[in-house]
Amino acid sequence: MLLKISVYLILLIMQGCSSWWISYHNNPPEIQHVDFLPGPRPSRIILTFQENPATSATVTWRTNSNGSESKAEIVAADPSPYFNDHKTSAVATSTQLKTQHGEVIYHKAQFTGLEPATTYLYRVVTGQYQSEWFQFTTASTSDQPFRFIYMGDAQKRIFSHVSRVMRAAYAKAPDASFVLHTGDLVDHADNDYEWEEWFHAGSFIHAQIPVVALPGNHEYNKNLLGQRITFSKYWNPQFNFPDNHPIEALDDQTYYFDYQQIRFVALNSNRYIEEQSEWLDRVLKESNKKWNILSFHHPLQNAVKRRQNQEIRKRWKPVIEKHSVDLVLQGHDHSYARGYLDDEESGTICVVSVAGKKMYNLDKQAWMARKGENTQLFQIIELTGDTLQYTCYTPSGKIYDSFLLQKQQTGNNILVETGNDFPGERIHENTLREN
Repeated sequence: MLLKISVYLILLIMQGCSSWWISYHNNPPEIQHVDFLPGPRPSRIILTFQENPATSATVTWRTNSNGSESKAEIVAADPSPYFNDHKTSAVATSTQLKTQHGEVIYHKAQFTGLEPATTYLYRVVTGQYQSEWFQFTTASTSDQPFRFIYMGDAQKRIFSHVSRVMRAAYAKAPDASFVLHTGDLVDHADNDYEWEEWFHAGSFIHAQIPVVALPGNHEYNKNLLGQRITFSKYWNPQFNFPDNHPIEALDDQTYYFDYQQIRFVALNSNRYIEEQSEWLDRVLKESNKKWNILSFHHPLQNAVKRRQNQEIRKRWKPVIEKHSVDLVLQGHDHSYARGYLDDEESGTICVVSVAGKKMYNLDKQAWMARKGENTQLFQIIELTGDTLQYTCYTPSGKIYDSFLLQKQQTGNNILVETGNDFPGERIHENTLREN
């Protein structure tokens, strides 16, 4: 009996400590650079794909109250300043969320029935407050050239260090069709201040170029043992992705969409690995697109040996090989590595990249055709017919890595290295070290 009471008391203490631990890490003592408290004006405006990117778009924003009305207004872009005489409205739905700083309201409106390959203007309205007009372009229904931005983990010092990377990427590809974030957008899952840093770093870019995001391990709250116990309460209210997940628990975390000549699949590499494997097999089997691109947080081919991801490699690698996936885009290892899924010079290309300040030492391995440490990066991927051009940039605009994939009628790809602006590879020994 005494033993049972002792165990019960220990569990209560651990539960209390875990609650304190989560609370502390979602409210860390730090200098606040941005005002993260919501007001009556729309903020954290973000554009996403929820249905067909050629004919629809979804916008989300937040305020501190519902106001008398919440809606989004849209009109085909026109150089005349009187374009808003022809606007139409989409009524928003609103969701209340309790945060450590009080109640906030997330608003969501969906634009449907849009024309493909058309530029639109939109703004969001809550009560008497309106945002500025933002501009975006729908996807084409034909095989037209397009490009998108890929960014690895932001996670730490987002306001001070990641802002320049997001803005450099936008400066290099202002016409990007979407921006992919491969997890660990923030360091602490329910830290409202860190989410504000992320939105501030992206500013109008999030509202003008659709965001594609998937969860990393830091989108989970952890207990004292480092176990992931709850998912970020901010994720679902602010991100709206296609409703084609394998199970309800993966809503807005695992999904796919078709954008012109590609099928893009996002996976949650934190949990439900087996369920996603079966779903992935079906999604790839049904794809009739020229290019199949996957993204998830934990790498199949790790860049740091101690960070092995055996379960996803066991479950997902055979499916990826079976369907000859072209490209896998990942994060997590806070360094750069690019190479084939296996050491052989053929098959699926895997990339690990990082956008934020936190850096790891990588382990040089046979699969790496190009690697790097201690370097913030972003990538632009351009698709033109049977050619995929991949270019990895530093924030100053220099090319760190680049290659072409040329699709053959047999279904195989030919990889052509297209060079970089560095005579060697950046490693800790030849770059500035962190203090």
